[in-house]
Amino acid sequence: MTPSVIVAVIGLAFTAVGFLYYRHRRRMVDIRAIATKLGFTYIGTTLPQSLSLEGTKLEFCSSVWNVIDGEPHGVRVIGFDCQIGHGKGSWRRTVVAVQSSAGRFDPTVFNPEMIAEYAGGWTFYYQPKVFSFIPPGLMPITELESYLTAMKS
Repeated sequence: MTPSVIVAVIGLAFTAVGFLYYRHRRRMVDIRAIATKLGFTYIGTTLPQSLSLEGTKLEFCSSVWNVIDGEPHGVRVIGFDCQIGHGKGSWRRTVVAVQSSAGRFDPTVFNPEMIAEYAGGWTFYYQPKVFSFIPPGLMPITELESYLTAMKS
């Protein structure tokens, strides 16, 4: 390879890493803004001890970030981004957890592919893993805000 090709490849790699960092940072800023606007607390990368993912497909969560916690109308709600599993078989989702044994609202109003799982006194709303060329990934910021706003009503 010629030096100019090597420089071009390195430049593209740095550009890609910079773009991914920017997207991650922008999402964090947007979620912090939603948390402030709706009276939630931005926690960061740790789930509260009272929230157990045991008994759900989320229990294999390998990392969490953008955790927010609040109690609109006396019902505790926690939202977070997570990666489930490790390596190529892992998948990323945004989860909205509501401390109640029964659903507080119908998640299909915003996204018909959402499911609800119940465990440990919590209801977890998220989009399940699907096999497709373009996996769903994290929930758009506007959709997350709609869920959290619906919890306040």
